[in-house]
Amino acid sequence: MYDDKISKAVSNVYQDLDKIEGHLRFILDKVPSLDLDEETSSKIKSVCNNFYWTINDCKKELRTAEDKLGLHPNEAPLDPGSVNPDPRVNIGMLESFLSEDINNLKELVTTLHVLADEELLRFGTADILVTESAAHIINSYNNIREETKKIRMILDQTS
Repeated sequence: MYDDKISKAVSNVYQDLDKIEGHLRFILDKVPSLDLDEETSSKIKSVCNNFYWTINDCKKELRTAEDKLGLHPNEAPLDPGSVNPDPRVNIGMLESFLSEDINNLKELVTTLHVLADEELLRFGTADILVTESAAHIINSYNNIREETKKIRMILDQTS
Protein backbone atom coordinates (compact mmCIF):
# COMPACT_ATOMS: atom_id res chain seq x y z
CA MET A 1 0.00 0.00 0.00
CA TYR A 2 2.87 2.40 0.80
CA ASP A 3 6.14 2.94 -0.98
CA ASP A 4 9.64 1.87 -0.14
CA LYS A 5 10.28 5.09 1.80
CA ILE A 6 8.03 3.93 4.63
CA SER A 7 9.51 0.43 4.58
CA LYS A 8 13.01 1.91 4.78
CA ALA A 9 12.02 4.26 7.62
CA VAL A 10 10.44 1.38 9.55
CA SER A 11 13.56 -0.72 9.00
CA ASN A 12 15.72 2.12 10.29
CA VAL A 13 13.58 2.41 13.42
CA TYR A 14 14.03 -1.31 14.11
CA GLN A 15 17.79 -0.97 13.63
CA ASP A 16 17.98 1.91 16.10
CA LEU A 17 15.78 0.08 18.62
CA ASP A 18 18.20 -2.83 18.36
CA LYS A 19 21.14 -0.48 18.92
CA ILE A 20 19.50 0.92 22.04
CA GLU A 21 18.85 -2.60 23.26
CA GLY A 22 22.53 -3.47 22.72
CA HIS A 23 23.74 -0.47 24.71
CA LEU A 24 21.36 -1.29 27.54
CA ARG A 25 22.60 -4.89 27.59
CA PHE A 26 26.18 -3.61 27.67
CA ILE A 27 25.47 -1.49 30.75
CA LEU A 28 23.61 -4.32 32.47
CA ASP A 29 26.46 -6.75 31.76
CA LYS A 30 29.09 -4.36 33.21
CA VAL A 31 27.29 -3.12 36.33
CA PRO A 32 27.97 -6.25 38.44
CA SER A 33 31.72 -5.77 37.98
CA LEU A 34 31.67 -2.19 39.30
CA ASP A 35 32.35 -1.28 42.91
CA LEU A 36 29.01 0.39 43.62
CA ASP A 37 26.72 0.57 46.61
CA GLU A 38 23.51 -1.40 46.33
CA GLU A 39 21.35 1.69 45.86
CA THR A 40 23.33 3.00 42.88
CA SER A 41 23.68 -0.42 41.32
CA SER A 42 19.94 -1.04 41.70
CA LYS A 43 19.08 2.36 40.22
CA ILE A 44 21.22 1.71 37.13
CA LYS A 45 19.76 -1.77 36.71
CA SER A 46 16.20 -0.51 37.21
CA VAL A 47 16.47 2.28 34.62
CA CYS A 48 18.12 -0.05 32.09
CA ASN A 49 15.74 -2.97 32.67
CA ASN A 50 12.68 -0.73 32.38
CA PHE A 51 14.07 0.81 29.19
CA TYR A 52 14.86 -2.67 27.86
CA TRP A 53 11.22 -3.71 28.30
CA THR A 54 10.10 -0.46 26.71
CA ILE A 55 12.06 -1.42 23.60
CA ASN A 56 9.98 -4.61 23.39
CA ASP A 57 6.78 -2.56 23.69
CA CYS A 58 8.05 -0.19 20.99
CA LYS A 59 8.72 -3.09 18.63
CA LYS A 60 5.17 -4.33 19.19
CA GLU A 61 3.73 -0.89 18.45
CA LEU A 62 5.90 -0.59 15.35
CA ARG A 63 4.79 -4.02 14.12
CA THR A 64 1.15 -3.08 14.70
CA ALA A 65 1.72 0.13 12.72
CA GLU A 66 3.27 -1.97 9.94
CA ASP A 67 0.11 -4.08 9.83
CA LYS A 68 -2.01 -0.94 9.53
CA LEU A 69 0.26 0.27 6.73
CA GLY A 70 -0.22 -2.99 4.88
CA LEU A 71 3.49 -3.84 4.94
CA HIS A 72 2.84 -7.53 5.68
CA PRO A 73 -0.15 -8.39 3.47
CA ASN A 74 0.31 -12.17 3.62
CA GLU A 75 0.72 -12.39 7.39
CA ALA A 76 -1.75 -12.36 10.23
CA PRO A 77 -1.72 -9.04 12.13
CA LEU A 78 0.23 -8.96 15.38
CA ASP A 79 -2.68 -7.30 17.20
CA PRO A 80 -5.93 -8.12 15.36
CA GLY A 81 -7.91 -6.39 18.12
CA SER A 82 -6.25 -3.04 17.53
CA VAL A 83 -9.14 -0.60 17.42
CA ASN A 84 -7.74 2.54 15.79
CA PRO A 85 -6.82 2.00 12.13
CA ASP A 86 -4.43 4.96 12.04
CA PRO A 87 -0.75 3.87 12.29
CA ARG A 88 0.07 7.34 13.62
CA VAL A 89 -1.46 6.25 16.93
CA ASN A 90 1.05 3.42 17.28
CA ILE A 91 3.92 5.63 16.15
CA GLY A 92 2.87 8.19 18.78
CA MET A 93 2.82 5.53 21.48
CA LEU A 94 6.29 4.37 20.46
CA GLU A 95 7.57 7.95 20.67
CA SER A 96 5.91 8.50 24.04
CA PHE A 97 7.35 5.29 25.50
CA LEU A 98 10.86 6.18 24.36
CA SER A 99 10.63 9.78 25.54
CA GLU A 100 9.80 8.72 29.08
CA ASP A 101 12.74 6.32 29.29
CA ILE A 102 15.13 8.81 27.70
CA ASN A 103 14.21 11.26 30.47
CA ASN A 104 14.84 8.57 33.09
CA LEU A 105 18.22 7.82 31.51
CA LYS A 106 19.14 11.52 31.52
CA GLU A 107 18.24 11.72 35.22
CA LEU A 108 20.45 8.70 35.90
CA VAL A 109 23.36 10.31 34.05
CA THR A 110 22.92 13.49 36.11
CA THR A 111 22.86 11.47 39.34
CA LEU A 112 26.03 9.61 38.37
CA HIS A 113 27.77 12.88 37.47
CA VAL A 114 27.02 14.23 40.94
CA LEU A 115 28.22 11.02 42.60
CA ALA A 116 31.40 10.98 40.50
CA ASP A 117 32.10 14.61 41.42
CA GLU A 118 31.83 13.64 45.09
CA GLU A 119 33.73 10.34 44.89
CA LEU A 120 35.52 9.91 41.57
CA LEU A 121 37.32 6.66 42.35
CA ARG A 122 34.14 4.92 43.40
CA PHE A 123 31.64 6.26 40.86
CA GLY A 124 33.78 7.52 37.98
CA THR A 125 33.73 4.27 36.02
CA ALA A 126 29.95 3.92 36.33
CA ASP A 127 29.57 7.55 35.30
CA ILE A 128 31.67 7.05 32.16
CA LEU A 129 30.04 3.72 31.30
CA VAL A 130 26.48 5.02 31.55
CA THR A 131 27.22 8.44 30.04
CA GLU A 132 28.93 7.02 26.94
CA SER A 133 26.20 4.44 26.43
CA ALA A 134 23.54 7.10 27.02
CA ALA A 135 25.11 9.24 24.29
CA HIS A 136 24.76 6.37 21.82
CA ILE A 137 21.21 5.66 23.02
CA ILE A 138 20.21 9.31 22.62
CA ASN A 139 21.72 9.35 19.13
CA SER A 140 19.60 6.32 18.19
CA TYR A 141 16.56 7.95 19.82
CA ASN A 142 17.09 11.07 17.69
CA ASN A 143 17.40 8.87 14.58
CA ILE A 144 14.11 7.18 15.50
CA ARG A 145 12.43 10.56 15.88
CA GLU A 146 13.64 11.55 12.40
CA GLU A 147 12.36 8.31 10.88
CA THR A 148 8.96 8.55 12.56
CA LYS A 149 8.75 12.13 11.31
CA LYS A 150 9.37 10.84 7.76
CA ILE A 151 6.64 8.23 8.21
CA ARG A 152 4.17 10.88 9.39
CA MET A 153 5.05 13.16 6.44
CA ILE A 154 4.48 10.34 3.95
CA LEU A 155 1.18 9.44 5.61
CA ASP A 156 0.11 13.09 5.56
CA GLN A 157 0.90 13.35 1.85
CA THR A 158 -1.14 10.26 1.03
CA SER A 159 -4.12 11.11 3.25
